Amino acid sequence: MNCNRWTSLVFTVVLILFAAICPLRAQDNPAWADFQQKAAAWRALPVKPALSEDVQRERVQAENAIKEKRLAAAAEHYESGLKFNPVWPEGHFNAALLYAELEEYDKAIWHMRAYVELLPDAPDAKGGREQSYIWQDKLKLQDTVVFRDTATKLMWPRQDSGSQISLSDAMNYCRNLNLAGFSGWRLPNRKELETIYDKKQKVNGSHIKGGIKLSDRCGSVWHSDSPQQMDFGGTGWFECGHVQPTSPALCVRHPGE
Repeated sequence: MNCNRWTSLVFTVVLILFAAICPLRAQDNPAWADFQQKAAAWRALPVKPALSEDVQRERVQAENAIKEKRLAAAAEHYESGLKFNPVWPEGHFNAALLYAELEEYDKAIWHMRAYVELLPDAPDAKGGREQSYIWQDKLKLQDTVVFRDTATKLMWPRQDSGSQISLSDAMNYCRNLNLAGFSGWRLPNRKELETIYDKKQKVNGSHIKGGIKLSDRCGSVWHSDSPQQMDFGGTGWFECGHVQPTSPALCVRHPGE
């Protein structure tokens, strides 16, 4: 095969691969692509439609929830309003700020990005973009050292205290912990620990979610309900068979606490 024919064949293969890959990349986030289309259509309107009664109701309820310091409820009301009207700039902006306050940075970034997409020339659009960069850093750091359980919203360090300590020392350890800029940690109760037990997953001999690393050979950690431990080793709890005088501490926190 001469060089020209070989070059032509390689070029053809590259074009085929490029054509196959590009559509996949465009569909990486179909929800965002769909929103961009809706945002473009909304921006093109010479007169923007008034908010519907349904959206107004959710807005009022959200504002009331904020006054009562029920931030999660307020975010839910804005989400409900955005289901009625996905191109509501105020709803996206306020939802972004609420989710940032709740430390759910992935949602905060999405809503702020949506706000800027709708109003790219707004006076606060540049600030919104810059704030998203800060949230991206927080999200990256959070994912590195903290496991957020989407089922319960609870946050867990990706490793325990690393040493055998008494129950009182475990409580103090969690109380004083500052991890990735997050404070407000505490010792979990038994029910909270049960939510991260997962028989199908195993990390260093412990059946636990989120890739959390436990330093005790039995996967034992303190809980706050009584002076005893929970064990993640083996096929169930209490594989060690007895209460130990010391165990590591695995702390927990709820976003916004």
